[in-house]
Amino acid sequence: MKIDRRLFEEALQITKKGISKKADDIKSKTLVEMKNSGVSLVSISDGMTVITNMPPNSFVFEETEEKRFLVEPSFMADLLKQLPKSIAEVELDAEKDLVLRYAKSEFKLETIEGADMFPMPKKKEIDENFVTIESADLRRMIRETAFVSAKKSDSTNGGDAMKCLAINCAKNEIKINAVESVRFVSCLKAHENNGTDFKALVFAEDISEAINAFQNKEIQMFADEKFMYLADDYTFISLRLVNAKEMSVDTILKKTENSGNLTKVSIDKSTILGTIKRTCLLSTERKNIGVLLRADMKLNQLNVQAQSTKGSINEDIEADVCGNSTEMCVNGNLLLDVLNAMDCERVDLMFGSNIATPILIKKGDDDKNTDSTYAIMGVKNR
Repeated sequence: MKIDRRLFEEALQITKKGISKKADDIKSKTLVEMKNSGVSLVSISDGMTVITNMPPNSFVFEETEEKRFLVEPSFMADLLKQLPKSIAEVELDAEKDLVLRYAKSEFKLETIEGADMFPMPKKKEIDENFVTIESADLRRMIRETAFVSAKKSDSTNGGDAMKCLAINCAKNEIKINAVESVRFVSCLKAHENNGTDFKALVFAEDISEAINAFQNKEIQMFADEKFMYLADDYTFISLRLVNAKEMSVDTILKKTENSGNLTKVSIDKSTILGTIKRTCLLSTERKNIGVLLRADMKLNQLNVQAQSTKGSINEDIEADVCGNSTEMCVNGNLLLDVLNAMDCERVDLMFGSNIATPILIKKGDDDKNTDSTYAIMGVKNR
């Protein structure tokens, strides 16, 4: 079979996202299936299945029998990358050993046993239940929320729920929530859904990998009782749903916003981001640095203070302060993560002096693609 070298390399990179991390597992390989109707690459792990199909104009199938073989996706992709740039097309021969031919040369690969035993997943057909969303919008929503969640390998007091994104697709909106012990986020996008409403709880780590596999402008998504599905014209990914209790992020945020004693500080994002970056450099234990935020209504400014054995910082930032003068101490590293994730020019900080009430951070732009609300619990000012 002759196949487009660049598109084959891209397909291998996509399927790498779904392979098992166990080196001795058959699921750590990618299955390549070649037949007259097309070329498919499949990878599968405990929580994710990836199926990507090569475009019809990217190959020429000259054999009479279908071929199925396993490859190490990273090795094969690296091999293709190292070929001379002038090589636009390669030939795969899997009659006996797997041979990659290019120009007048060939590269013989060791045969990987087990292609006939590879657990082929069942692909769900895209139908009217699937919701269509622009891939850039979904990618942005995941980027603005996934960093809050713990990794799958982490040990957390809250269990698997703190490693997940809760995705709620309703009639007029799509919402993604994430939570950890001292920080949580809700990202909302107005969206007129053309499919069926659904809710899904999936590992943030998995969907962050999956979303980067898609290159089309639009993605279709849906969830049933076991899986969440993502698809475009060539790639299909299923994510196993997590059996855990979703945290009540919306209730906490609503209660905090309606508390009535918060001062709102509207400020230039790049300015506050620069200040917090400098502040975090002072800490010898960067994750634990306490940053004192002091809002001054009369001077219309935000004062930022922190100190450590390395030194101290005291900066005044011009801001629009609405409410009473107040102060709050927060974890500087957590605040830095939030500011780095926000795609906006201005941010609104809302806080009071009660340490039991979290600080809220929202986008301050009038024109915003997504409406994200972050909450960080306060710390004691030492």
